Amino acid sequence: MRCSASLRATAGTTVLIYEQTCATEKRRRRKRGSLPDPARRTFINDAVCEGCGDCSVASNCLSVEPLETSLGTKRKINQSSCNKDSPA
Repeated sequence: MRCSASLRATAGTTVLIYEQTCATEKRRRRKRGSLPDPARRTFINDAVCEGCGDCSVASNCLSVEPLETSLGTKRKINQSSCNKDSPA
């Protein structure tokens, strides 16, 4: 918050660079054993999923996939392709 306020007060063009390890690199490191596997995973409860697809659009995640149910198409997270980069 304080940083963005100082950038806003600076005349001219400013840039804020947020540096962190990308999710794909974290996945590689987990496979090699140099980064611990997170204790939590993300799931979509198909009993409450309405099948709107907003989660796919909002997350832009390739691991959010369609799930065909008797109530129509819902969403699931493919755990084998998930980078496990969800917020804590």
